[in-house]
Amino acid sequence: MNNIVEQPDRALPPLDEACAEHPPAQLISSHPSERLVLSCALREEKADLARELFAQLSSDDFFDEAHRNLWQCRQNLDDAGLAAHPVAVVDMARRLGLNINGPDYLIDLLRDEVLISASDAAVREAAQRVKELSVRRALI
Repeated sequence: MNNIVEQPDRALPPLDEACAEHPPAQLISSHPSERLVLSCALREEKADLARELFAQLSSDDFFDEAHRNLWQCRQNLDDAGLAAHPVAVVDMARRLGLNINGPDYLIDLLRDEVLISASDAAVREAAQRVKELSVRRALI
């Protein structure tokens, strides 16, 4: 598992320029950015920031299937006024029949020191990158 968080403050190159210089896989997703956003949303002490992010992102903005599903579960819990406790997230995924890469992956998101130590600004920038890449995928 890659625990390195990208520098989300780097601007994305224009689509035509980027396609000429990089393979498409590098243009359409950022696994580290998705992990950072999810880690924040899954921590109860970041509930206010998570609600801010729910207004910006939908599950469809996530490239990774398990990440889409985790976001959907977390958003459903918030909509129901329930805490984002890991057991509640796993139970929600099971009820909906969604793959979240298992409870161990969820725990990894919650225990990863790099993700935990990220500032709110870094999380917001990662969320912006997830959104930008989602838009980019829609254009390709």
